[in-house]
Amino acid sequence: MKILFIILSFSYFVSYSQIGGDNDFYLRGAGNFGSLVVQSYYVKNTTYKFIEGFEFNYIKPSSGKKLWQYGNNFPEHGFGLTCFDLNNPKVFGNIYASYIFCDIPLSKKEKPFRLYMRLAAGLAYAPVHFTIPTNPYNDMISAPLNGYGNLKYFFRWNLNKNLCWDLGLSYSHVSNGCSNLPNLGLNMITINTGLIYKFINPVKNIITQVDSGSQRKTKYEVLLWAGIGKVQEYVFGNKYPAQSYSAAFYSNIRNTHKIGAGIDVFYNGGNVELLKEEGINLSGNWQNIQTGIKVSYAYNLGRLSIPIEFGGYVISKYKESSCFYERIGVRYYFKNNIVALVTLRTYWIQAYNLEFGVGYRIGVKF
Repeated sequence: MKILFIILSFSYFVSYSQIGGDNDFYLRGAGNFGSLVVQSYYVKNTTYKFIEGFEFNYIKPSSGKKLWQYGNNFPEHGFGLTCFDLNNPKVFGNIYASYIFCDIPLSKKEKPFRLYMRLAAGLAYAPVHFTIPTNPYNDMISAPLNGYGNLKYFFRWNLNKNLCWDLGLSYSHVSNGCSNLPNLGLNMITINTGLIYKFINPVKNIITQVDSGSQRKTKYEVLLWAGIGKVQEYVFGNKYPAQSYSAAFYSNIRNTHKIGAGIDVFYNGGNVELLKEEGINLSGNWQNIQTGIKVSYAYNLGRLSIPIEFGGYVISKYKESSCFYERIGVRYYFKNNIVALVTLRTYWIQAYNLEFGVGYRIGVKF
């Protein structure tokens, strides 16, 4: 313990560079220890234990060649592989995930002891999932291929020029976006800790011009987009197309943050069948249209934007399980203002449907 204190104390007097060279890269190995967030209908028949896992990351530091890197405190990015042992081989088995990520420093001032936030997204493979009659108790995952998301806050200590240690709290989610039921999703909260070794080239970049191509054009903007997905209301039931149309007005607080408000219009074919079960027959498809209003926040990493939306239905013939909805996703803004996006609509963090869409951004000047 005394030796660790001496190492940490000494590290505070060492100077480190935020900007990496083109050939610099880091390798990280880390462990996870935690538990599943219990939300199964079969909780009394299912054994829940502590879970554990191991991950490997390849990391590239910011080069300093792009303007958005300066606004985000020179984040690091890379790809990772993670294996989770859920300690219930018959019902849950193991989860294998591959993903890309961005580690964002949460303070501008560079120091050996620093707080970071990780945003990660990718795919997860679940070889053990819901099947009848062999595995009816796994109502969290019903498909082998799923989406994977991870949010982590962690502290990093620079032990010396090349070696770092990090420790943080991690939340991981595995889900197929309700494209196949049952799909409560796997939610894992773990303590995450690892070691990083930096492979650093002593020759640094000479930056003559910073790329500002992703800088916001105007303070205000309007975003119009449309998306399509599928919903399944019952296990082994039919799958119905779900459409969404959205308009939002945004104010850019700065190049990395924006807030806004807007309106959504939804059409879900599955609602027609659910209304029939309640004895309600629609005179036309227009009666199945749902309209909602929303508030939005988006965090920007250059051309990549991560929106979070909270909305409520104003007009809806079918009464959902909740009159409120949420959205989280990823948008990519091309140079011609065309926007490609993937979003997940949820009710109280339970997935409802995955949407793929395209939109257009219009700059507004006052």
